Amino acid sequence: MNKYVIMVSSMGDMWLETPVANKLARAMQNNTAKFVTLNGNMIAINSIRGLLTPEAYKAMASTRKQNWVCRWGSVHQPADNCQCQPQLPNLDQKALKEHEPTEDEKLRGQAVLEYMRQNKRDLKAMTNKKKREEFVKQWITQYKNNRKTLDKQ
Repeated sequence: MNKYVIMVSSMGDMWLETPVANKLARAMQNNTAKFVTLNGNMIAINSIRGLLTPEAYKAMASTRKQNWVCRWGSVHQPADNCQCQPQLPNLDQKALKEHEPTEDEKLRGQAVLEYMRQNKRDLKAMTNKKKREEFVKQWITQYKNNRKTLDKQ
């Protein structure tokens, strides 16, 4: 079952099951009571700082300790360098080869990068799909012709 964290200033942090957290959230929003009983403890509602998801709590707790969360979601100490790697599925070499770009796909990628490099300050050119496609076709044709010429020499 999903859990939420309740932040209580004088008692520390307390984990709550989702139904209990939902009931508490309604009481906090409606301002219906000054105190609430949670897991046998009576707590003043005005001492509760908020309800957080475990992810938000983890980020907040690590911020308090000057820790930081890398783009892979791991918490690191202040002086640590991130050595995290994305978890890739275990694929055999045949499966990897099937997902490699073809020669034409590689050429198209190079042509698009060249188009972007040449037009990086021209917003209209960058958003003009027809102009880009014409450039890509012309660039690929020219590239293949140059390669044929070099192969003959």
